Amino acid sequence: MQPRHRPRRFAPKLTLLLALLMLAVTACGPSSDGGDAGSRSGSGTSDGGLKGDPIVVGALCSCTAAFTGGAFSLVPEVIDAWVSHTNDNGGINGHPVRVTLLDDAGNPAKTLQNAKKLVEQDKVPAILMATVMPSAADYLKAADIPLIGFDFAFGPYSFPNLFTTGADQWTAAVASVDIAKRLGAKKYGYMFCDPGCDQPDALAKATTEQLGVGYFSTPISLSQPDYIAQCLAAKEAGVDGLQIGSNGAGVSKVAGQCASQGFEPPLIGGAFIATQTVLNDFSLQGAKLWSSLANYQGTSLPGAKAFTEAMTTYAKDAFTNPEFTPQYETTWAAGEMFKAAAEAGGVGPTSKPADVFNGLYSLKDETLGGLTAPTTYEKGTFWRTPCYFESTIDSGKLTGGDKPICVPQSVLDAITKS
Repeated sequence: MQPRHRPRRFAPKLTLLLALLMLAVTACGPSSDGGDAGSRSGSGTSDGGLKGDPIVVGALCSCTAAFTGGAFSLVPEVIDAWVSHTNDNGGINGHPVRVTLLDDAGNPAKTLQNAKKLVEQDKVPAILMATVMPSAADYLKAADIPLIGFDFAFGPYSFPNLFTTGADQWTAAVASVDIAKRLGAKKYGYMFCDPGCDQPDALAKATTEQLGVGYFSTPISLSQPDYIAQCLAAKEAGVDGLQIGSNGAGVSKVAGQCASQGFEPPLIGGAFIATQTVLNDFSLQGAKLWSSLANYQGTSLPGAKAFTEAMTTYAKDAFTNPEFTPQYETTWAAGEMFKAAAEAGGVGPTSKPADVFNGLYSLKDETLGGLTAPTTYEKGTFWRTPCYFESTIDSGKLTGGDKPICVPQSVLDAITKS
């Protein structure tokens, strides 16, 4: 007897982009009023038996914000794992490290309040960034304190004292279209969230113009009953590369309805939607996913191995949570970049932001053990990498993705100026 459902492999000439750019995430959902957002100081983490005063670094996150759809709810566990792993391996310059994590719960006023607390009261030498509301951008820029992390940073946060470890929204847009083009797509389509995603739509269009690919877009809403009209419109337009601005469940729903209309392009997109449910979906086997950092699953890179071992040792429940995605690797990378800078700059418990700045600017072609593309920060310039990583969904996990793929800097420069 033949099985009812067969794993679907992807034709080489078509591309369905699952990518959900961070800007689209923040624009497409309701904002929480936040309430009394939480503070976390690394309680329950290991100090590694290290003595003396700790190096205390701050962290900002919209961890429990409704608009993230739970995509950052496990950030505290990742930070705790990084703290314990670091301390159990000698700390930083012989000192234990602690992280004060403040969650704004999606409340813009709380975002600014949290930023001021870390800078003015706690006087931390640097702040690790997860996803952060734009309400604190002007303050943090003027505060002149190193902000480390926040891959997929957008608009208000593209300033020199933000040190990303991977792709921002511009590079992410290029990655999506670049993969489509390399796989042979002639017309790239974007089903963008409505309302609120006009800017990502314009960004995608500008990217296709630079890369010489046709463009088609149509709005969708997660609340609409079906997507048949959008699927038929994309099919009629000759779209052979499609980005769906939704979460994993939404992408599956839209793709399934498109398939019911005879529109079945293969799948490729952003690894940050790759929950275990997505990875286990038979229909997604063989999909190509891009990410800002190297794939930690099944690779032998030292940085990926350290991340996997630390999460398994100190945060196994979070690491095996079905909703855990590669997006959380960016939080780990932020901690690792701070550690690299702190070691280079001789940072200690009484160090100032200037010491961390010096350490960051002294790093040359830093890869964090292969986790990121070679990174060199320049004073007075926002670092924007032209590189991304590409992996493949295979039997419930991601494979490959251990080498960066870089687009011409001229293409990226043209898009950011458009």
